[in-house]
Amino acid sequence: MHWEDAPTSAPLPGAPRALDRTLAMWDADRIRAAVARLPSWRQVLDLKGVATPGRFDVAPHLDAFDLPPSFAGRRVLDVSASSGWFSFLAEARGAETVAADLPSWADQDFPTWYRRKTLAELAPDALTALDHDYVHGPFELARDVLGSRVLRLRSRVYDLAEKASGRFDFALFHDGLDRLRDPVRALEAIAGVLTPQGMAVVAVPIDDAAPGAVARFFEDPSEPTWWRPTPETLAAWCRMAGFPRVELRGRFRLEARREPAFSETVQVVHARF
Repeated sequence: MHWEDAPTSAPLPGAPRALDRTLAMWDADRIRAAVARLPSWRQVLDLKGVATPGRFDVAPHLDAFDLPPSFAGRRVLDVSASSGWFSFLAEARGAETVAADLPSWADQDFPTWYRRKTLAELAPDALTALDHDYVHGPFELARDVLGSRVLRLRSRVYDLAEKASGRFDFALFHDGLDRLRDPVRALEAIAGVLTPQGMAVVAVPIDDAAPGAVARFFEDPSEPTWWRPTPETLAAWCRMAGFPRVELRGRFRLEARREPAFSETVQVVHARF
């Protein structure tokens, strides 16, 4: 199927839209000061000429995702949107875009005992600060600066069917499947909010040395990475979630731009019904 031939979903009557922002208030000095007040930028964004200090820069690897040049007339769900790089890209290409991310820092897929222990040890108001600094603040600042109309959805991936409004033509899940204890359930949730002709674009750090359909398991509750799948396992997860048509697309090496320094190989798949 060619991109220009892909069917589109019907717009939602009365769907809420974000309010227009006042762009003139954001000069370069004010943007830099606002960016500096937020300690956790996961992605590098260009905010009217000011680059955010993101941990990862996805832009050089965009071709690996093989996205359509236009999303005009389509609805796009950015799953685990983080700072919003893919959300704003989809919007710039014409999509009605929804950026989904966790309601709270505490909603990460930690082991239950570790979540309880960590929350019990947090000082009063610490969770509110974590939610602002690490989950919502960077995206909301970027949306304001860019004058974006991307909608924010606060939802765990597992809860998308209950929280999302309407169906989507594309779901972009580029950051987080490896940090979920049940990746097949997460992919099922994404499948459940797509149109019958919809497609999921999923990118996951992989183990490109192990043979066959296996996944390495991580035992570190403080950094909730659960899995490092092989490409074969990633494709199998998608099929088990209800996507019979799975294509391995681009692969690239993603390097962390801040300490601790590391790099990982990321595999992109396109999953369709």
